Amino acid sequence: MSTDLAVRERRYPEGSRVAVRRRLPDGSATDVIGRLLAGGTPPDPLVVAPDDGPPITLERVDLVAVRVVPPRRVVARSSPDDLERLALRGWPGVRNVRIGGWVARLSHGGSSRANSVLALGDPGVPLPDAVDRAARICREAGLVPVVQVVPGRADPALDALLEERGWELRTPTCLMTAALPLPPAPTPVGTPPELTLTWPPRPDADHLALLGRAADHPRIVEAETVPADYLTARWTHAGGAVEPVGVARLVRTDDWAGLSTLEVAPRWRGRELGRLLSRAALDRAAADGARWVYLQVLADNAPALALYGSLGFARHHDYHYRVCPDAETALTTD
Repeated sequence: MSTDLAVRERRYPEGSRVAVRRRLPDGSATDVIGRLLAGGTPPDPLVVAPDDGPPITLERVDLVAVRVVPPRRVVARSSPDDLERLALRGWPGVRNVRIGGWVARLSHGGSSRANSVLALGDPGVPLPDAVDRAARICREAGLVPVVQVVPGRADPALDALLEERGWELRTPTCLMTAALPLPPAPTPVGTPPELTLTWPPRPDADHLALLGRAADHPRIVEAETVPADYLTARWTHAGGAVEPVGVARLVRTDDWAGLSTLEVAPRWRGRELGRLLSRAALDRAAADGARWVYLQVLADNAPALALYGSLGFARHHDYHYRVCPDAETALTTD
């Protein structure tokens, strides 16, 4: 098998997704697809991280072909692994540390989604060692050790091991998906003239106050590491007073939109504001070219499940968190 010398001497863009064919000792070849972590400049070896396993070091002398490939395309029928990794891109940690195929999302507290270890794929070490490493990484970042488990996709021994060690099961959650644009509503829901919707690229004080996080404004804004739109709905009263009544977050990732942190002020609930804000966000996503949308909702939140089901969402898969027993936690669910 011949190899173009230029393949071994070429510079490759670190951070890109690459497909690498390498020669094995027996003369055969195999392919590795993943993100190029290091070694873009010769003579350094390439270090490629597959989606579902630990990084692989590829010596340049073994390279047969290297090409940059598009991101893995995710569609509505894709696996839970693919949807969770897509959702990770829409809400990563401020810092992300890989443990093989697992990803420790490290932020400043707040939501479990950005402050937990997503345990998918092969951690590259025995499970007990992977759990120990995950707990240590979280603690060193000043966080409660939390692991997100996707039953049926993660190694089933993982959940059993965490339970045996006393890690408490918390917040069973389901990820739901829908195709865009949404079908027309049977009864059109118009926006009252008293209601104003704004979409700034950062959560403002009203947005965070309604979420109960106003005191954390600086660190929450710092934690927003991907572009997103932050809906704040305000009601103008007859006397001119303006009141924030609802918020949501919308993020675009490839062909997808992610809807999260939908919240309606307590005294405004029961007035169809949740439906109105959901449709406003999803219509915006469709107008921006998104083909599908996902969201996460607690599995026991019957009103929310009913609302999203009526909008055309279907349950894609379930997951839950396991929280280390030796630490107090103030994390929210998502």
